[in-house]
Amino acid sequence: MVCALASSLSSSLSSTSSSLSTLLLLLSTSVAVKFE
Repeated sequence: MVCALASSLSSSLSSTSSSLSTLLLLLSTSVAVKFE
């Protein structure tokens, strides 16, 4: 039970961090394009 909870928590955390890094990449790209 606790193991399944930890597993689902870690998977949701990794997907959140993945989407966050994608957002950061998009933001830095748009900033670079803006200043070019």
